[in-house]
Amino acid sequence: MLHRNFPRNKQKTQTKSQNIFGGVDEVFKKFLSPQKLTGILRKAKAFMRSRKCDPFSLMTAVASAVATPQHSDGQRNGFDVNTIHLIYNDLVSASGKPKLTAEAINFHLSKPEFTEVYKLLVEALFKSAKAFSPREQEVKDALSSVSKVVGTKIEDVLMHDGCYKTVSPKLAEVYKASRTAKQGGVTCAAQLGIQATYSLKNRSFVHCDLSSGTANESSFVQFKTNHLHLADAGYAGYYNFY
Repeated sequence: MLHRNFPRNKQKTQTKSQNIFGGVDEVFKKFLSPQKLTGILRKAKAFMRSRKCDPFSLMTAVASAVATPQHSDGQRNGFDVNTIHLIYNDLVSASGKPKLTAEAINFHLSKPEFTEVYKLLVEALFKSAKAFSPREQEVKDALSSVSKVVGTKIEDVLMHDGCYKTVSPKLAEVYKASRTAKQGGVTCAAQLGIQATYSLKNRSFVHCDLSSGTANESSFVQFKTNHLHLADAGYAGYYNFY
């Protein structure tokens, strides 16, 4: 899923990455205890088996690339291994650690073990961040207020949206791209969509599906009575109100 196309504007990519990875680094420090982060990094080092690669910088680089704002219409959709490569080298240069080539970065990212370690990181962040979300009583008060406004009891507020990333053309048969999907001005054949639903009551995502770029977003919504559904114009359909 990562392509070796060299970036078209290295300076622009570096400037944007510097703004993003500073924020990601702070998020890691805020939501993860030193013990938890150390445990994850220890597992990362176990599979990397390379003294030159810094696991924390690599995970920060990947998270920074993912966190970079993208347009969901496909005009500036996705990133490649070179983006991660530039961010990684920016990070390690500040600490005096050796830089890596894009090929070396790609080698580490291609390992199945990296996916497992990164999954541990995301799960740990999710559990920690949930503690900072609205408290149970605050959620109850919000639902009570909404119920009074709409004139009927609302059990939960569900928020729906989809996001899209261009992927390898080899996946086009399953994940067909929308007509507007482009990367670097070139029309893309494959596009992966993530259709998600966030629950105010549960303070977490309660539904997540993979789709193609041509999917009908509203078909992934599970409408429920006494629930307030929030979505953008892509979900509009009068049949949803019957």
